[in-house]
Formats: sequence, C-alpha cells, structure tokens
Amino acid sequence: MKALSIELLTSLASMGRRQARWLAGDRSPFAATLKLTYRCNLVCLHCPWSQQQCDELSTEQWKERIRELRSRGVSSFVLEGGEPTNREDLAELIDFTAQCGGRVTLSTNGTRDLTGLHPHRFLISVDGLPETHDRIRGPGSYEQLRHNAASAKGVRHALVTVSRLNRYEIPALMDPLIDVFDGFWFSFVYDYAGRDPIALGPDEIRKVGTEIEALAVRYPVVNVPYTLSRVGTRRACRPWLLTTVAPDGREIDGCMIDELEPGECDRCELSCHREVSDLVEPRAFAFHLRRFLRRGG
Repeated sequence: MKALSIELLTSLASMGRRQARWLAGDRSPFAATLKLTYRCNLVCLHCPWSQQQCDELSTEQWKERIRELRSRGVSSFVLEGGEPTNREDLAELIDFTAQCGGRVTLSTNGTRDLTGLHPHRFLISVDGLPETHDRIRGPGSYEQLRHNAASAKGVRHALVTVSRLNRYEIPALMDPLIDVFDGFWFSFVYDYAGRDPIALGPDEIRKVGTEIEALAVRYPVVNVPYTLSRVGTRRACRPWLLTTVAPDGREIDGCMIDELEPGECDRCELSCHREVSDLVEPRAFAFHLRRFLRRGG
C-alpha cells in the first residue's frame, strides 16, 4: 500500500475517534484562528477586518495563548490578520507554534517576501486572473503574490475566494499558477454589512461547487471532498470546533463573523468554518471512507 494511502487511513481512524468524542458531547475546539493583527497593506473589496482597530498582544503573550490552546486540544493553527507579515515576530510565532506540536497554516496576501517563514502550509490569496485580482486587492498585487509564492519554502496552496467578480475565471486562473502552487483551496465570499454585495447565491454556489468537483480530476483541488459536494446546501454548522483569538487576546468562541455582526449560516460558505464543521458529521466520515475503498487505497 502506498505511503499516502497509509497516511489517509491513519487520518480517517484518528478523525473517527475524535468524532466519537464530539458526538458524546465534547465541545473542545479542534482548530484556532490567530488574528495576529488587523493591520493590512491592502484594502480588499470583500474584507472588513482591516477596518478594525485594537491593541495587539506581545510576542510572549501570544506564546502563552498558543500554549493554552494546545493544552485544550487545539492541533491546527491558522495565523492570519489583517496581514500577518506586518508582525516582525511572525517567524518566531510560527516556529514556536510548531515546536508546541501545532500544525501551522500561514494565511497571507503574498505581497511580501516569504522566504524566511516556515509554516507547514502557506495559504496565499488568489482572487482571479491578474486584472480581476488587482481590481479586488489593489494594483500590482497579483505579480507580487506570484513572485513571492514561487520563492516560498514549503507547501503552497492558493486560496481562491469565489465571488461574482471571478466566478467565470475558473479554471483559467489555475492554469498560469499550476507550477507555482501545490494545490487550490476554494472558499466563497460572505457579504458583510457595508461591503459591496459580490457574494454568489446558493444556487450559483452549488453550480460552482459541481464545476470544481469536476476540475479536481485534472487540477490539485485540496478542499475536503464531502464539503465541496455540499456547498450551497443547508446543513449544520458547528462553530465550537473553531475558536478565534483577536489581536488583543480576546477569544471569540464560535463564528468569527459574530465579532462584526450577527452571522447568517444559510448564506455562509466560508471554507474555514464549513470544512471544520463537517469534520464531526458522521456522513462525511462514511463518504471519505467509501472514496478511499473505491480507489483501492
């Protein structure tokens, strides 16, 4: 049996044990989003976070929060912002989280040098073909991310946030980046109050989800297959699986949208919440096990 198959089977068994605990009433978080700062060097059309302001924890204070989260069973950490590369201690915090046993994803706009950073995974925002991306994020940002992503050391995934502005640029946006990224992870814009309404409706999201599923045969799509098969449909959201820590150290239990406004689950397809939420769904475990067995390991 191939090493990848053994790793996948081990992962399924581990997740099955964790699911049993959750279904028995355990509400400990599986993942944490650390918003290291709200500061950002870009002003993106769909993002409300750079408009927020608050104090920021020191390096040692962040380390204490990371230790505390690990003691509660958090194993997956996403370091983001704002733009996390605004923090001079970013490399230190990435390395410390990994040393504590956490798996680190760095979510970044990719407009700054990434060569001195060593997370388990880079998650770099790509919002369309060059003209569309720059319209959403700012002039020159596409070429900057392309250059910096190519030089980043580690697993590199493109985060494609689908909206009305780039919906018809899939898979065209993937082709010129196939040699830059190891995979493509898709999410969908959530329309926050006060932002331009560019989110797709449920019917359109389902269509795009089906298209992405088909593209996964030819392209390295890294979304959880069960979640991708269910986008745009009404289903349970389990926000307690993901906790968010704001720059000032406040912990936002549950949906991070609630930090800004009351979240509406029926129109949310933010993959950060949906994929984690689906981990506890027994049908998801069965879905992936069947896929594994059908493919003969």
